[in-house]
Amino acid sequence: MVPDKPKQAWALAAHKTRQEISALQRGNRELGLKDLADKSGLNPQTLRRRVSALDFLERFEQETKIKSAVLETFPVAAIEFLSRWYSHDPIAAKKAAIKLIDGNITVEKLRLEEKQSRTTSAFARTGKSLELDYKHEIAGAISSWFQGPLIKVEKRIRFDPTSLVDFRSDDTYRRRKTGFLIVGPYRDPALYKRRAFDWIAKAYTLLPVFQAMCLVLPDNAKVDDFLDWWRPLNISPHHLALLKFPRGQRGQLWPPNSEIGRY
Repeated sequence: MVPDKPKQAWALAAHKTRQEISALQRGNRELGLKDLADKSGLNPQTLRRRVSALDFLERFEQETKIKSAVLETFPVAAIEFLSRWYSHDPIAAKKAAIKLIDGNITVEKLRLEEKQSRTTSAFARTGKSLELDYKHEIAGAISSWFQGPLIKVEKRIRFDPTSLVDFRSDDTYRRRKTGFLIVGPYRDPALYKRRAFDWIAKAYTLLPVFQAMCLVLPDNAKVDDFLDWWRPLNISPHHLALLKFPRGQRGQLWPPNSEIGRY
């Protein structure tokens, strides 16, 4: 995708602002931003929004291969709608960005569709509400995939490691105790990569209690972010594996040769 129109003024200003701010010492950057805003006749928050939009586009390019330069030709509002959408539904946001570039969606339509997506996605919620709602939504899918009775762990009990998972198999089912630990969930997909090791370490620590552990990855998490840690740790795929439910599909297990849930 090659831009056939010039970058918008907000993008040019964001590049310049970021370059000038980065040249300042960390403690002086907020004052520097205020000085730049005064010189340009803008509110400091407006400059922050522009730089944040540019930062998002560069991360978006790394993760989707859609060029930042192409999207910098659109209004900053469009980029903010894409950023918000990407935080809770990366796949839909990528499709929307392509539609925007191809001229198949207006900025106003983009705003409305992003707003609508937040009413149907569990990831539009935050904090404990997001965690509880996702756990409720995924329970049936995990049980169907496992094809056996599961116990939903409702609360943490002090010094009881079996209460640290979200779901666990009945102790006598198939003569093997399996624990399921939901990763996150997080609205920001970048947090999965940042915390992948912590989740793998937590699941691995529980293996003396469970014969097998599954890390359940939400739809906006990337499997490779976790496999990048799983592989060098040389963990047996029959004891610890990743389980993901792509939208509208049956659960998929990684590594593929894992026998968790198949014995």
